[in-house]
Amino acid sequence: MKKIIYLLIFVLNSYCFQAQEIKNSAVITYNVTCSTPFIKKDTIIKKGETTVSKETINQANMILLTAKDVKATLKFNSKESLYQVDWNLNDEIGNSNFTRVFAGGNNKYYYNIDNHEFLIQSSLLGKSHIISHKPLMWKILDEKKQIGKYHCTKAVAKRTETSKKISFYAWFCPDIPVPFGPLEFRNLPGLVVEGKFLHVTFNLEKIDWNESEIDIKKPIDGEQISFKEYQKLINNSW
Repeated sequence: MKKIIYLLIFVLNSYCFQAQEIKNSAVITYNVTCSTPFIKKDTIIKKGETTVSKETINQANMILLTAKDVKATLKFNSKESLYQVDWNLNDEIGNSNFTRVFAGGNNKYYYNIDNHEFLIQSSLLGKSHIISHKPLMWKILDEKKQIGKYHCTKAVAKRTETSKKISFYAWFCPDIPVPFGPLEFRNLPGLVVEGKFLHVTFNLEKIDWNESEIDIKKPIDGEQISFKEYQKLINNSW
């Protein structure tokens, strides 16, 4: 009986030690990559009465092929998170980096655990908007994968945008039980270590844990609109 008690004490102490390693606040760096090309050469794209030529598609693919990896930062505390792509003046001035665009551009993505509030702060045509957005509804699969030192589980979700369904794939770590991740990769029972949608991949690069609670500022500057209204504004701006 004593041996069993000692074993239980050892296991509990080990568990407590591991739990202490997971703090409430952290700053996470993701490396974002973009695979190319997006557009097939034989694809014909129409917008209204305008047909995009193969030459234009080839030029677009050349821009995509020169896309560089970008860094993005996710900050979170015990209740909130804020994600945005890092700004690098030397890399961005004079360049059209599509990786940056698909990684989030200049937008800020805010999430609140308590009320599941998901907001996107974006600027379009020189005007700031606060877009209310519903978190993705994830389906957790049985697939497991080791990513570096993290034991991860796979989850998938779909969202319909402009009549097209977009699939999201996430690998989250249940050992780090926080529902945060980059962009829309959140609301899962573990930190997102790897995420992918379309041809964009987010890979966790490092975690800097904080002893004290990080201050997260909720985006408030801008006209409040729904995601559908925001999509209409984007379509009309073309």
